[in-house]
Amino acid sequence: MRLLIQLSHWDDNMALRMRYPEKAFRKACREAGIRDFRFHDLRHTYASWKVMDGVDLRSVAELLGHRTLAMVMRYSHLSPDHLDKIREKGVMVRLQPKEFKL
Repeated sequence: MRLLIQLSHWDDNMALRMRYPEKAFRKACREAGIRDFRFHDLRHTYASWKVMDGVDLRSVAELLGHRTLAMVMRYSHLSPDHLDKIREKGVMVRLQPKEFKL
């Protein structure tokens, strides 16, 4: 809703803010009291969630615009089959409980 109100009052300042989204992001974080969080962290979180949802690394690399698979390999440990591979090697793994919605 706030965005719709802002768009209805479009001006040169709004155009400038849209050209520099990172500056607007830092301001929003500051106003929300969020510290130690960068704009790039959103990209990292998105990639992590995609891998944890089972999206293959090649697709994640394409979504992120990575030129090589090596760039997306940092997320490989988050894939759902990662723990299965560790279990097959006989390594004990401590599982974190999942949240269940009732």
